[in-house]
Order: sequence, then C-alpha cells, then structure tokens
Amino acid sequence: FRVSAVVVSIVHVVKSSEISWQAILNTRPVDVITAYLFHMGPDGSPATLASNHHLVHSGTNINGKGFVLARELREQLISQDPKCSDRIRPYLGAEEMNEAPDAEPTRFVINMEGLDEEDVKRYPALYKHLYETVRVQRQGSSEKRLRERWWLYSRPANDLYVACAGMTRVLVSGRAGTHLCFVFQSTHTIFSDALTCFIYDRYPGFTILQSRIHEVWAHFFGSSLKDDPRYIPEACFETFPLPSGYEVDSGLESVGRLYYESRAALMAGNNEGLTQTYNRFHDPEEEGPLTIKLRELHSEMDRAVLDAYGWTDLRPTCQFIAEFEDEEDESGEES
Repeated sequence: FRVSAVVVSIVHVVKSSEISWQAILNTRPVDVITAYLFHMGPDGSPATLASNHHLVHSGTNINGKGFVLARELREQLISQDPKCSDRIRPYLGAEEMNEAPDAEPTRFVINMEGLDEEDVKRYPALYKHLYETVRVQRQGSSEKRLRERWWLYSRPANDLYVACAGMTRVLVSGRAGTHLCFVFQSTHTIFSDALTCFIYDRYPGFTILQSRIHEVWAHFFGSSLKDDPRYIPEACFETFPLPSGYEVDSGLESVGRLYYESRAALMAGNNEGLTQTYNRFHDPEEEGPLTIKLRELHSEMDRAVLDAYGWTDLRPTCQFIAEFEDEEDESGEES
C-alpha cells in the first residue's frame, strides 16, 4: 500500500563522549548534520530584513459572508440605490485568482470602512442587506467589537491599501497551493486574507518572486497545509535577500514582461487558470509548444535573477527529476 502526502525523516541521536561515531546523512558520512538535515550551513532561521517589511501585506479578513456579492446581487442593489456603487468593490480570493483564465475577480464586496452606523444608513439597500446577514451572523461572536460594529471588517488591512495608494496595480499570490503564482491586480480590488500582496507594480519584482530562486526559498522556509506549501510572508519574503538595484534592472524588466505576457496568452488560449497552466508546466508528458516555450522563458527568467545576484556561473535549465524514488521490498514489489 501507499501512504500519500507523508514524508518521514528518521534521525538517530548519539550522546556519549566515550563512543566513537560517524555522522551519516542519506547513507553518506558527513562531518555535521544541521537542524535542517543538511551536511553544511546554519541551524537557525534567517534574519528578518527591515527593508522587506513594508513591501508585503496580508489581505483583508472581512469575517462575514454577507459582505460578498455575486454580480447579479450587486446589480440589484445598485438598481435600488445607485449610490451603492460607491461602496461596492471587486473582491478577490485565492481560488478564483488561480482558477479563472484572466485571474481576475468574479465577485464583489461591500466596503463600509471608515463609516459609523448613521453613515451606513445613507445607503439603505446596503444597510438592510448587512443588517439581515452580517449582523445576524456576528451575534454569536465572542468579540464585542464584532457584535457592535457589525458593518465593518474584522481585519481591514488598512496598511495594505495605504501602501498601494497612487498605484494602479500590485503583485498578488495565494497563501496556500501546489504552485506559487504571482499576478498583478488592480488596487481598486479588496483582497481576501487568503492572498499575500506585494507592493510592486513593475516587472523586476515579479521576475524575482516568480523565479525558482525565490520558489525554493519559500518552500524551504514556509509551512504546509495538508500536502500543499503555505506561503508565510514573515518567513518566506521578509527574510529573502533581494539583489542590489533590482528595481531598475532592465534585464529583469524585459524577461519578466515577456514571461508574464506569454503566460497570460497561454491561459487565455487554453481557457485555463494558473493552477491548470502550472499543472501542464510541471507535467513531463506535456509537450505543447506554448508550454515548452513558457518553460524556456522560465529558465531565462531564472538566469536573469541569478545574474542580478552576480551568480553568472550558474546556468539553470528546466528538467523533470523525481523528488522521491519508490522503494521496493525484497520481493521486488512496491510497498
């Protein structure tokens, strides 16, 4: 039988000054085994970089299904009171971003941040809707703030929207998923807390974060949800050293733009979202010409990022290598 989504590391510990012993890692003798089960390197976590802190934000925790509107309900509320359109914005979650071919919002959300209850009443259709949905839902909350100020989000993430004020777009990724994908999104959108937002509106930031250099770092220092990697901004980005002068690197700009536009065209042509597109990308049986081209562009993007760090002697290529080898028992059958 097979056990899915389980990785086991067996560690034997010897504590004695009288016994001669040799450290063995993956059947090979080594001088040391670190806390990360490597034969070299540090045992501690990387330091947090103050220069990265202001560049990353988590999305909004609205805490109330009644805030979220399908397109039809949005149009119905606006038809009752045209002023409602001022307080309804596109709303993006991780699932629709990863599944929609254009990676754009399909839902909307009521946004009453900054208003007291009397102000909210100036939008009677929205007030009635929230009163009958979110207010009722929150009556069972243990937080007095949520019960009494039911028209406001639980965690509005104001710092995010202040940080991107004056920008037309920011870079966004899902916090959990098989693939780590980054997409530019309009700053008029309210982003759910299933998303991480990066204060980048140009391609050098995208190029670095979408590269395998950052992907390896993020998978190593992030956590997991079931068998999917989970992106933790504090561990994955705030510790990630960025190359000097990357913001104005023309090589990162051009290769990132080409990759981004090619990926968007591939998604639109196949009518597939990011998840399906990267499933194809990582499938060794997939030999479609546009997917092959995207792999080539990804390698070019990786090379540009390595060059930005000054590691010009490293020339990565896309290969399919099994992460784990199947073990066979003495009878030769898989266990």
